[in-house]
Amino acid sequence: MPKPPGAAWRAQPATRRGSWTTQLDRCSINKSGKMIRPWFRQAAVPWKTTAHPDKSIWGESSLHQTGVLHSGRVDGLQVLIDECWRGRRWVVETDIASCFSAIPHEKLMEAVEERVCDQSVLKLLRAMLRAGVMEDGRVQRTVAGTPQGGVVSPVMCNVYLHRLDRAWDDGEGVLVRFADDLVVMCWSRSQAEQALERLTELLAGLGLEPKAAKTRIVHLAEGGEGFDFLGFHHRLVRSRGRNGKKPVAFLARWPADKAMQHARDRIRELTRRSRLLLAPEWIVEDLNQFLRGLGRLFPVR
Repeated sequence: MPKPPGAAWRAQPATRRGSWTTQLDRCSINKSGKMIRPWFRQAAVPWKTTAHPDKSIWGESSLHQTGVLHSGRVDGLQVLIDECWRGRRWVVETDIASCFSAIPHEKLMEAVEERVCDQSVLKLLRAMLRAGVMEDGRVQRTVAGTPQGGVVSPVMCNVYLHRLDRAWDDGEGVLVRFADDLVVMCWSRSQAEQALERLTELLAGLGLEPKAAKTRIVHLAEGGEGFDFLGFHHRLVRSRGRNGKKPVAFLARWPADKAMQHARDRIRELTRRSRLLLAPEWIVEDLNQFLRGLGRLFPVR
């Protein structure tokens, strides 16, 4: 399955193995995912926030990835604002290289069995992982990876990476993870370097590694560079200080260039000349449906 470039670090379009199951299998796997999701949600590691000190915001990553905009994503964005306001202005930005393709099956099932004892569910999950991929008419069996495109793959990914969340110490920096994308908020550059070293060590223990081309340390400063996370570009800016109020520096965010380019490409596709023979109402409905989803993903507050 072709993977479009979408970023400057990927010069040529890459490919990845996809997974398309029959409708019956898809329903069975989806039902299993809904069954195990609450069990692991109970064990989620809490994200701490300074905005509401009396309220614990549970960072469940995408264990509940069922909607366009869900609370785990919103909570993660709020943690970035809170920690930046505290003074953590050094950010380790990275994601996990080929995460869905590199997770070892045996270690993944060990993580699942920590919370799940239903043998029928475990048997179904093992069958899904061992189904293999057909390439050039031949079925290839693998010992690592969750199926790309599988309805339960995001859940399985987070079940495995939950081990990273448990092993992380906030003294090494505040880790904010959503699926295989993560950032660490730190006080200084030396702490950020130590956090990156510790993160690399923990991922190696899981059979994973950070993606070198997308790993960097960013210093948040006025007029300086920012970083992309969860579809937004984050950068430190200073308010104008209207009505006699003192200007303050805060972490602002707006849709990332990659997200906006995808939106423009989608709008061009929906309004291309080959669709001129369709009824205008159909085109308008398709366009409105996309714009409503885009509005939910990047809400204006």
